[in-house]
Amino acid sequence: MADYRSREHTAQVPSDERQDREKAFRKGTLPILYCSPTMELGVDIAELNVVNMRNVPPTPSNYAQRSGRARRSGQPALIFTYCAARSQHDQHFFKSPARMVAGSVAPPRLDLSNEDLLRSHIHAIWLAETGQSLGKSLIEILDMEGDEPSLALLPGVMHQIEADAAQQAARERAASVLRTITELEDTDSLLGQTMQNIVQRFDGACDRWRHMYRSARKQVKVQEKIRLDQSRSLRDKQQADRLRREALSQIDLLTNVETIAQSDFSSYRYFATEGFLPGYSCIVAGCHGVISKGEMDALWYRFSTLKPERQRRPAERYKIVKRA
Repeated sequence: MADYRSREHTAQVPSDERQDREKAFRKGTLPILYCSPTMELGVDIAELNVVNMRNVPPTPSNYAQRSGRARRSGQPALIFTYCAARSQHDQHFFKSPARMVAGSVAPPRLDLSNEDLLRSHIHAIWLAETGQSLGKSLIEILDMEGDEPSLALLPGVMHQIEADAAQQAARERAASVLRTITELEDTDSLLGQTMQNIVQRFDGACDRWRHMYRSARKQVKVQEKIRLDQSRSLRDKQQADRLRREALSQIDLLTNVETIAQSDFSSYRYFATEGFLPGYSCIVAGCHGVISKGEMDALWYRFSTLKPERQRRPAERYKIVKRA
């Protein structure tokens, strides 16, 4: 019997483990990988000969990237795609496959006059000029001391980011960058509005983290009180135990610096999610929440409202198979 073991290859898998799976896949000891678009981004598996996409990719460029994982060393390869019956997107390309398979790849476009995007880069310039590191987690810049921590920015952090010299240097450096963007009509106004109260906006970007942390701590205390209350029923205590574990899991998700590197709560990724710093995607009016599933740890879920047609589609996965 052939070995049909398979593993996941997504951004949720820790980097070291993902690399180990790629090595095993290259050697043939792991014959199947179930992948999110992480496998699009330049991962070279020379002998790959089968790619199975579970849904039609968003654009021809995505299709080219995913199908291009195969036959990189010139060998024949099998590439096939499932088209979901209830997906208008998939059915459109099922009826007109040439538009996807042989479609022209549109060059990427970026609106350099996008003020939200520019502000996040001005913020990044300012943060660099202050010399303040955000560390791995927000617990490295917030006051976490005591049973009821204030969660205010640490005095040392405030001293660093309030420095007038850093503000002036950031203004000059950002102004020189903005002058290169010909699409902008009033760079001085944009820069002035962005730099005004920038320390307060930085502090405000921490508020959602603070709210989630305080809510989780409160949940732990409330449910612990129920668990120890001898007048409560067994069912109440079991539910309290479950809710307490979920709250502890959320606290761990927010604060565990050893595993937070792959989390949306790592400091730089968190500030990018809040729109304060630039990130890989430009999420506008997103909804954020922590969900739990069975006994799994709390998961971070992001739901972008930029492309409503994509919200109804299932999470993208495609399978790549290497002959053992």
